[in-house]
Amino acid sequence: MRTSILLVATLGWVAAPALAGSDNCSPGTTRGYWAFSCEGYATALPPALPELKPTRFFGTCDADRNALFDCEGSYNVNGVVVAVTAAGQGNTNKDCTGTIT
Repeated sequence: MRTSILLVATLGWVAAPALAGSDNCSPGTTRGYWAFSCEGYATALPPALPELKPTRFFGTCDADRNALFDCEGSYNVNGVVVAVTAAGQGNTNKDCTGTIT
């Protein structure tokens, strides 16, 4: 398993510069299995006091050829961990930049 992850990561790093300069990206370019990690600060929902608490959000997403993302992960606010699922539509620009909503 470790070898296959290393191989995929290496191929991704090799292919990324070639794709980035080609203006040939499409929704299918993001197809695959992704991991994400975010760290920062957030406030709890009311009626809690509006003070910033340390926050981490990490998990995985599976994207299809139409850039539909199906994600699951863990959201940790000040030590309280909650399982989270989310789905969203990716928007891939021809220059290989984009967003997920």
